[in-house]
Amino acid sequence: MRRKDCPAEFIKECMAQALFQIMLTKKFEDVTISEICKVAGFGRTTYYHYFTNRTEELISYYLDKKWTEKVPTFHEGDDPIEWLRVIFNTIYLYKEQLTSLYKQGLLEIALDVIFEGIEKTYLLNNDPYFSAWFAGALYGVIREWVKNSFNVSPDDLVDAVKVSFSR
Repeated sequence: MRRKDCPAEFIKECMAQALFQIMLTKKFEDVTISEICKVAGFGRTTYYHYFTNRTEELISYYLDKKWTEKVPTFHEGDDPIEWLRVIFNTIYLYKEQLTSLYKQGLLEIALDVIFEGIEKTYLLNNDPYFSAWFAGALYGVIREWVKNSFNVSPDDLVDAVKVSFSR
């Protein structure tokens, strides 16, 4: 397949993965669009066709896509513990990227995507205030988990949250 015939989603995924790969060895503020494009295998024009900058837009796109692919919408009657397990397992899959964002001082971008994802997928009684409260609580838990280098497994984190809610 010629590069110009690649689907948009593939191109954006390549760009995001290139950014994360570069960030393993270089400070984010020193990364150039040219470097991202070189690693991804696409030209700068292609990059600017999809993104206007290299920061929130590219990172947010990548993480939102992963969230949408992996985390189902929670509805009344669903098991909240299993839903949390899916969330924590999904986040754990991307611990390398989240750790890199944390070390670069960019974790808030990821946490905002996660917060919005929880708000969108947690539709209990269509109560936006409860959804926001719940998303905020998980935001704090996830932030601490990343800051502590994922020091517990996703299952242990689910157990810790269960204990917190039963107090």
